[in-house]
Amino acid sequence: MINSQESIIFKFKNEEGFTLIELIIAIAIVGIIAAIALPTYQQYMVKSKLAIAFSETNMYRIPYETLVNEGAGVSSFSPSGLNMPSYTDNCQFLVQEVSMSGTTVNAVKCSLINIPSLPNEYIAFDRTQSGNWLCTYSAGIESGLLPNSCQ
Repeated sequence: MINSQESIIFKFKNEEGFTLIELIIAIAIVGIIAAIALPTYQQYMVKSKLAIAFSETNMYRIPYETLVNEGAGVSSFSPSGLNMPSYTDNCQFLVQEVSMSGTTVNAVKCSLINIPSLPNEYIAFDRTQSGNWLCTYSAGIESGLLPNSCQ
């Protein structure tokens, strides 16, 4: 007669684990999931970096407008004149002197950095003569990646 201890040992001896086919199928499933998830993740990363770049550039419209209203000189229209850094993790900033004849194109401009999928691209704000602001961006940026207020 076999006691309960011997039957447990006998049971474990007959169990062998996963077969090679089962492991290959599991790895294939993980690979398919990763192949689907990786591009989506990368798109979300680009979208979030563009939102940060937009926000960083947007916050310098008020100091720029203040300089215009105070009749600031040419040297004031620079990143240091607006008390802004020359660059951040996502942007290298450029500031244009106000154009009295019409719209100041790229009044405050963020040249994107550290976004490998968008080399040499930019987000900028143009200032119209009436003091309104227009968000512009380079042709290489899909509008769907930008915040709604810049599309």
